[in-house]
Amino acid sequence: MSNNYPDNLKTTIYKQMAEKAGVDVNNLPDNLETTMLRAIADNMGSGGGGSGGGVSSWNDLTDKPFGEVVETTNSITWDGNPEGKEIVSVDGGAYVKVSDATITTAAMIGGSYTTAFVSNESLVEAIDESVIHTVADGFSIVGQRSDIAVVDKDEVNLDGIIFTRGIYFFFADGFFYVSNLTLSSDIDVLSIKKIDEKYLPESVDGVVIRSSTAYSTKKFKLTVNDSGNISAVEIGGK
Repeated sequence: MSNNYPDNLKTTIYKQMAEKAGVDVNNLPDNLETTMLRAIADNMGSGGGGSGGGVSSWNDLTDKPFGEVVETTNSITWDGNPEGKEIVSVDGGAYVKVSDATITTAAMIGGSYTTAFVSNESLVEAIDESVIHTVADGFSIVGQRSDIAVVDKDEVNLDGIIFTRGIYFFFADGFFYVSNLTLSSDIDVLSIKKIDEKYLPESVDGVVIRSSTAYSTKKFKLTVNDSGNISAVEIGGK
C-alpha cells in the first residue's frame, strides 16, 4: 500500500493513519501533515471508521506533535502595561498590540469595550455599526475615540506608520487606556503553531523547511550564525 505514496516516510505514515481512520487520503495535501491529522481526529470523533471514539476535534487531542493551540474566548483584557508589547505611536498617544490574531469588525458588533482612566474610573461602551470605520484596506478603527484598531493584513502602511496584523488598544499615557474588549460570542483569538519541546532534539544543526511557493516540491536547510545572519541552501524536493 505504501508503494503508492511519495518517497517521504512521514507523509506515508500519516496517509496510512488516515486510511485506517477512514479518511480519503487523495483529498489531503501531501505537504500538510497537520491537515491530515485534523481530518483523522475529526473522522475518529464522528464514527467514520476510527477506533479512538470521543475525539471530536483537533483541540480534544491531548498529544499534539505540532503543538498547535487554539484558544477560544469572547474577551481580551490588557492591564495597561506596554512593556514588551508592540507599540505604534500616533498623535495623542499610541496603539498597543494585544493580540497577534485578528477578527472581523462584523464579529465585534454587539460587543463592548472598556476604557480605564487614571482616576480609577472606567467606561463601558457598546460596539455597533456607527462606531466602526474602515480607514484603509485591511485597517479599521472601532470606538468613539478610535479606541481599537483592527488590522486584517500582514502589514498596513498609513502615511509611514506601520501596523502589522492584529488587534490594538489605544493608550494615552497618564490619562486612559482601553483595558478590555468583550464580544457577544466566542471566537478564536489566538492560534499558535509551535513544536512541543519534548519533540525537539537537544541541539539542531539547521532546520529544513519546504518552499512556500505554490506547488513547489523544493526544500531548504536554514542555518544561523553567531551574528544572527540566516542562510538557506536548497537540499532538494520530494
